[in-house]
Amino acid sequence: MSLQRRDSHQCGEKVRQFATEVIRTATTNAATAIGNRINDLTSGFISPSDFNRALNRIIPPSTGKEGPPPRDPFRDADFIRIQELLKLHGKSEWSLRPRTFTLLRMTESIDAIDAFIADRLSDFSLPYTEENLPNAVKGDRARRRFLDLQNLVLRTHAADLEKGGNHLYCPQSADDYFQSLKELGDGSFGQVDHVWSRLSLKDYARKRIPRGRSFKRDKVNIANFVKELETLKLLQHRHLVRLIGSYTDPKWVGLIMHPVADMNLATYLNREMDLRQRQLCIRRFYGCLASAVLYLHENQIRHKDVKPANVLVRGTDVFLTDFGTSMHWSDGDRSTTTGTVLAYTPRYCPPEVADHEVSNHV
Repeated sequence: MSLQRRDSHQCGEKVRQFATEVIRTATTNAATAIGNRINDLTSGFISPSDFNRALNRIIPPSTGKEGPPPRDPFRDADFIRIQELLKLHGKSEWSLRPRTFTLLRMTESIDAIDAFIADRLSDFSLPYTEENLPNAVKGDRARRRFLDLQNLVLRTHAADLEKGGNHLYCPQSADDYFQSLKELGDGSFGQVDHVWSRLSLKDYARKRIPRGRSFKRDKVNIANFVKELETLKLLQHRHLVRLIGSYTDPKWVGLIMHPVADMNLATYLNREMDLRQRQLCIRRFYGCLASAVLYLHENQIRHKDVKPANVLVRGTDVFLTDFGTSMHWSDGDRSTTTGTVLAYTPRYCPPEVADHEVSNHV
């Protein structure tokens, strides 16, 4: 075979391989789209009798009596099936709260779920206490039963948290799993401490936001927690803190993160050290932080509160942290900062925010 014919043959083979891959991808995408369309069309097609019959196999019907829990704790697979049934029954918002729905069904308080939805309460709000359980759950018996049965829907396998598993629900204090070694920060946002895992024997940074004090305050704290958690799940960059896992216990919602910093940049800039070493580190820090911010913007995320206190220093490395005020600008949202900003630091905020806030208070 001549050199020209061989090159032509190789080129043709590459074209055929590429075409095969395009067809395979198109077929897969088409199948996915058809499957999604079928799911949309079949939502609400399950009859009430079939829906209740299927649910009764997972969630035992209420007997109207007090007493011990009617079954063993639920598994994650149970909640996946409950979500599917609720979608088929045309209850998409309910399906986002399978654990809450389960408790309300077991306490004959299903009518209360719309109040949970209106108040933007998700399963992250579990476990509740008598003080912060919404008033939509009415009657002493129902409220007491709701609180008593929470252990059945809480995920208690702490080892899964450090494997990047699902959110952990702790019926008792998470300090049973994580020993606090040193406080790293404290403010209106909550607390940050250096913890040691009693299971993996590894060191982590933990951010805790208080809950259980009042219903109104919990709504704000949980919303900020969920925003930061969802943002951290999307990100992976060498100069951003890394999410290990998250949990809820009766008093706190917590994020377990890596690494444990030596200090933040504000402390670093105020400490005494060799001038030459400081200059070399700070020059390097600027490049590292610029790459982290560029990564955020490429992923359509604005941090909205970049300042020395939110930059962690470990050795000669820096890490951007605290995404509680971050914003994702996908789905047509603007990438610039406009309007009222609920939380910001005047000294470090962008000019357009400062001008807006000043004009609103003149």
